[in-house]
Amino acid sequence: MKFTRVKVDCETEASLKAGFMAFDTETTGLRAGDDRIVELGAVIFRDGRITDTYGTLVNPAIRISPSATAVNGITNGMLDCAPCERAVYPEFMCFLDKHGVLDGETILAAHNAPFDIGFLREVSERFGLEGNIRYCDTLALSRARLPQLEHHRQSDVAEFFRIENRCAHRAVEDAEVCGRILWEMIS
Repeated sequence: MKFTRVKVDCETEASLKAGFMAFDTETTGLRAGDDRIVELGAVIFRDGRITDTYGTLVNPAIRISPSATAVNGITNGMLDCAPCERAVYPEFMCFLDKHGVLDGETILAAHNAPFDIGFLREVSERFGLEGNIRYCDTLALSRARLPQLEHHRQSDVAEFFRIENRCAHRAVEDAEVCGRILWEMIS
């Protein structure tokens, strides 16, 4: 799978305003080569409105660390009942394809995108997934466009725009907040 980071400029903004997919992962740890995704969340925005969502826990067949559980609240018990990777990733790829992400037509957005893209890249290599994904990073964009903020964590940028996150560190909710942040920065 090919991943291309796009610069958010006037041309890209027009494409993003028409539609984009905000994306987030929760993981067993911080290293894509050693750790695994335990939750995926994706939210489609068209003209600033949510039109579709995808979210699922993922049983990675490895145990989640207590430190990861402390951050995201996802327990090994929750993952024991979740679908396995082999069931989730083809389904997720269908969702990406349905919305034009795999052919690069729709841009994928994530806050601290290198982290989430690193895990998605590792998954694509392990499972032989194909596509041409273009993505942007709302963390880098917020640093460039909101220099007045002391910190650019997603929660700080969301607070700046008065965007509420009802369930931080859960994939669908964080993806929705990421999308709302992106919309605010390009509108």
